[in-house]
Amino acid sequence: MYDELRELNERIQRKQEHIDELRAALTSLSAPIGVVVQSSHSDRMAALTCKVIMAEKQLDSMIDKYADMKEKAAREIFLVKNEAYQDILYMHYIEYKSLGEIARIKGKTAGAIKVMNNRALKSLKKQLT
Repeated sequence: MYDELRELNERIQRKQEHIDELRAALTSLSAPIGVVVQSSHSDRMAALTCKVIMAEKQLDSMIDKYADMKEKAAREIFLVKNEAYQDILYMHYIEYKSLGEIARIKGKTAGAIKVMNNRALKSLKKQLT
């Protein structure tokens, strides 16, 4: 689930970028108030507006799913009894910190954090079965 969570986060970012591009295209098509535009121009604006609305609905749905998954993942992490393991899992899978970043925060080597992360995952797996 944790890889799926990270992938969904990336998809949400790409969808937001796509919406921003559509909005920029729509803005560039806008005509000043009072200027009469040709029907092909207004058709293009209407089509872009529909695309923005549809993309925003998809984004909302993705964000809802992401929030639910992230909440479930956080609850699962806190099932692990070892607080140090909880911290590592939370920082890595919820906050998306690299193991190197976690090592710097915790004042440990990257190798030690990698070992702890593996042990934490095993502990989590045991708690979930």
